[in-house]
Amino acid sequence: MTGSRCVVQDCENNHKAGKSLHLSPKSGPKKAEWIRLHSKNFNPLGRFVVCSDHFERECYHFGEGSELKRYLIKGSVPTIWKPKKTIASPSDRELRQRAKEIKELLATADNKLL
Repeated sequence: MTGSRCVVQDCENNHKAGKSLHLSPKSGPKKAEWIRLHSKNFNPLGRFVVCSDHFERECYHFGEGSELKRYLIKGSVPTIWKPKKTIASPSDRELRQRAKEIKELLATADNKLL
């Protein structure tokens, strides 16, 4: 059974996010391309899904009169891979809180030494 969430690392898109989910090819060279472009450690046993964020616009055929209705062109391969998420810097408030905690710990340690 395939999942309902995109398998691309750091991508959390699912069908509820308003994204199209595309099922990988069952086997053969196209499936190998989908896997190869994913990551070194990705080795699925069955089929998997990749969301529309990872396909170029040229990979789609759009329904007449509607940009909303789009169809993945047969043979398309996902080529857009998001970079790994960067860790957010702590806020000023968090930095002040950490400084306060360190100051308290140092004061406690100094009192124990005396």
